[in-house]
Amino acid sequence: MNTILDSDKISLQEFRKYMFHPIYPVDDLYGLSGKHLSEFFPFWRRNGLMPFIPKGKHNVEISFAQVIWLRILDHLRALGYGVSDTAQLCDRLFKDAYLAELPKKRIKYHYDLLREKELAQTISEDEQDVLLRLSQMLEDSVLLYGLKFEINFLTELIIWCLDNNQEAGILVFPGGICMKRQGEDFYPFGDVSVDRTAPHIYLSIFYFLKEFIQSDDLRLIRIPGLLTENEKKVLAALNSKNISELTIKLSDGEVVRVDSKHIKQISGEDAKRIRLAIGLGQYEEVTLSVRGADSITFQKLKKSIYSGSPGK
Repeated sequence: MNTILDSDKISLQEFRKYMFHPIYPVDDLYGLSGKHLSEFFPFWRRNGLMPFIPKGKHNVEISFAQVIWLRILDHLRALGYGVSDTAQLCDRLFKDAYLAELPKKRIKYHYDLLREKELAQTISEDEQDVLLRLSQMLEDSVLLYGLKFEINFLTELIIWCLDNNQEAGILVFPGGICMKRQGEDFYPFGDVSVDRTAPHIYLSIFYFLKEFIQSDDLRLIRIPGLLTENEKKVLAALNSKNISELTIKLSDGEVVRVDSKHIKQISGEDAKRIRLAIGLGQYEEVTLSVRGADSITFQKLKKSIYSGSPGK
């Protein structure tokens, strides 16, 4: 894979906008071996690993999301992962999402959320417009059919990574068994029991995003291993329902404070801002109180978790 200068990459906003657009020339794709990836297309196609490029058409343009899948295929090939096992991974990511009508389910999920706000008369004008568009999409069978070829469990994982500013990835085990990582959480693909400590190949979404997105924007994504134990406890508590109080003082003067006399889950924009503040190390003090455990209080002085110099 050729090295791409940061100046030639796009912003996170542009990636989001064009993630599903066929704008990346296939002829510009080189594999780990230095050869054009198109040389592997006939083999991958024969084994059912390329559901999105028409047979016999190599001089085409594909989306960023599709490029990431081709990168995954190339890395699994280089690591010696079996073709039949790779085919099972492909089924879990694409075929299962297609059969489950994933696009329709996701649209319906957001539609139901806005519909609740409409019934409660708390919906804004912009949200009302979105609700109308979602309603029209749910009635458009042609659109829903087309989206089944674009929206899958791989693209859903990429979007989760960007929306939550956290690492995401796929763990691939022998026999085509796989599971996904979302931050500190792990979930199996399909109805299988997986021991995630077993030897496996890890496919980092953050790693593949580095090919497209400028480094300044990628710094927003929190990489596991760069946080203190207390920071990890706060992020884990955000996903639970036993928080009674959480106060964060940001270094720029803004204060995010959530007080509660009863047990309350922090969610929505508050939780997203807290995760982002911790991920970037942009806070002065954090205090966390949880039921059944001692309070945690810690301060961050001057520390940049992305600094290349030790001790800073």
